[in-house]
Amino acid sequence: PPSPPSPLTIRSPPHPASSKPEGLKKNFNQNGGITFLAPGAQVYPPWFEGEWETEVNFRGFEFPTLPQLTKEQLVADTSVPGFQKLSIAMLVDVGRPKSEYITRFVPDGSGSAAGVIEDKPFNIRAAIDGVLCPTRGDCAPFVKDVTYDKANPNRISVAFEPQRTRNAERIELFTNSRESQAIELGGGASASPTPGFLTAEGIRQVTYSLSQQFGVARQVVTDYGYYWTHRLDDPNTIRSNLLTCAYLEPQDSLFFKAIDMPVAIYSHDVIFRRRQPEPPAEAS
Repeated sequence: PPSPPSPLTIRSPPHPASSKPEGLKKNFNQNGGITFLAPGAQVYPPWFEGEWETEVNFRGFEFPTLPQLTKEQLVADTSVPGFQKLSIAMLVDVGRPKSEYITRFVPDGSGSAAGVIEDKPFNIRAAIDGVLCPTRGDCAPFVKDVTYDKANPNRISVAFEPQRTRNAERIELFTNSRESQAIELGGGASASPTPGFLTAEGIRQVTYSLSQQFGVARQVVTDYGYYWTHRLDDPNTIRSNLLTCAYLEPQDSLFFKAIDMPVAIYSHDVIFRRRQPEPPAEAS
């Protein structure tokens, strides 16, 4: 079997709530804090529009060095986002070497040619079922229903089929902070600069699942941040890197050993390949 990815060397950005008011590109380049604006629907460049065959590859992880927190203390804390399946909903199983599913970006309805947004209900359902049921169609779906109101782009609710997973019966996702910036990146298929796009989001997740006490749901709160770097390789390929920073909750006994610093950072490479239209069926 392949050897597991080695830990990464990544400087740790602080929790979004403590970020300094500096530019997003500058902070990404310095691996420092990210400035978040008041949440609103994330608008993507027009080259995101369409459906994409999405491949997610786990690159590795890092436990940032925190003077008062030992690795032994941390790995024993199962409440850290990413340590259990579905504690980071979109990634589902953080350390899974490879996952594949379909992602969709659609016009935002504003009539602007540049207005493209993520189809959140479609994408969260596809990600969860794509990881928990990787053989597409060969097992029953895990997600029963996704509730999302475009008027409030900062909340989404995912309900699971009964008894399909002990990790979650329902997940509520709240986006507390968000920012983005268009940039130019070197490399790619051509020697000239290629379009790039940076996004950062602060997420609070509330997971309800079965508990040992009859009639009482278990509730777990996790906080994490997504830091995306997207690059348009060609009109049909987007290559991205995702850093996910996991934070402790105030009720965690280890919280004051970390405060607003991430205790774990996960890295994934993501490739979006544009889905080609199905050829028309031949007339019989």
